[in-house]
Amino acid sequence: MYNKCESVMDARQIFDKMPGRDIFSWNAMISGYSNHGQGEEAVKVFQQMQREGFNPNKVTFISILRACGSTGMVACGKLVHGLVLNTGLEQDVAVANALLSMYGKCGSVEIARKVFYMMPVRDVISWNAMIAVYAWHGQVKEATELLLKMQQGGVEPNRITFVSILRAFTVPETVPLGKLVHAHIIDRGIDRDVMVANALVSMYGKCGNNGSIEAARKVFDMMPKRNVVSWSTMIARYAQQGRDNKAFELLQQMQLEGVLPDKVTFISILIACCNRAALAFGKLIHAHIINNRTVPDLVVENALLTMYGRCGSVLDACRLFNKMTRQNVVSWTAM
Repeated sequence: MYNKCESVMDARQIFDKMPGRDIFSWNAMISGYSNHGQGEEAVKVFQQMQREGFNPNKVTFISILRACGSTGMVACGKLVHGLVLNTGLEQDVAVANALLSMYGKCGSVEIARKVFYMMPVRDVISWNAMIAVYAWHGQVKEATELLLKMQQGGVEPNRITFVSILRAFTVPETVPLGKLVHAHIIDRGIDRDVMVANALVSMYGKCGNNGSIEAARKVFDMMPKRNVVSWSTMIARYAQQGRDNKAFELLQQMQLEGVLPDKVTFISILIACCNRAALAFGKLIHAHIINNRTVPDLVVENALLTMYGRCGSVLDACRLFNKMTRQNVVSWTAM
């Protein structure tokens, strides 16, 4: 019920007015906060729930561990882990998956690995979560070896598996392994899946040489269907390589094909503009936002500030900063 409300604030008002709450009410409120990126609030509700004498169950643990992971609260996650051990639920595959994901997101790779190998039963989500942990932390060898072990153990990788492992390949030296994974993807006939294809475009583009950027474009051109992420990713990779003309041409083509750039598009592109070679394109994007009467919100303006700073144009950053209707701590930090 709470997740269907217009906002978590509305849900909280309903929750606070309830004459009697049961475990389902508490779980719904914790899950609501967790799903909306308000991990600290989820923890507060979890603590209140315990003070009022309610014992957490499997659903509670999964939601609160997700909240701890999203906010990097590893100390809180460890306390929850202790409660899980007390209830014996560490043997439950869904709870164990939530534990290893939480530790991975908090940077505790070794603890995540221990949780994974202590699991009596693992499903495809377990393998995907551990591969994702290795990938997040740039442990290419470990991620690749685990993919092989997964297949040797008779667990069939799915599109989430491949999207996760492709994130590990970010430098030219990893291109050969990335190509091997690409071959596995083709063999399974999921190379045309938009999520997988987007991950391939991103992987080849991040690997940083001309051959890789051409491989990224080949994957992009062969996609039967593209979404705003597909276009944004390809444009961002061109911008990162300093290929301004290609990037801007693609931005125009994107709009001609009826796909409108959104806030995420502009932020993705601006993040990719991180050196002097990309300054001219960064300015083109800034002009494009203004000329199309796109009123940037604070997040976009901060991305523009950061872009000018990384590209070495302090004067442009100062001009933009002084024109901003409001600034936050990110704005001041960027300056």
